[in-house]
Amino acid sequence: LYAEKSLHALDAWHSAAIVADGKTMRHFVNRKEELSANIEFAPLAAGPTSIGVRFNQVFWFQGAIRQIRVTPAVLNAGELLTP
Repeated sequence: LYAEKSLHALDAWHSAAIVADGKTMRHFVNRKEELSANIEFAPLAAGPTSIGVRFNQVFWFQGAIRQIRVTPAVLNAGELLTP
């Protein structure tokens, strides 16, 4: 929603990724970096997660999720999933 200039076709699969290395968060779509920001980020402890909807169960994602991958390593663009 923040990358207003980066529009994506509705009739195709896309690969979205967020990479956080503890100092910078980068957002990729189809292996192309669209946004980045400096952040302080520490590894998360055990706890719940929500995929496709907010924790309060509003604003459900209206598409399909084909695959999810979580890695402990910081990946470069070439290692990200492709659509």
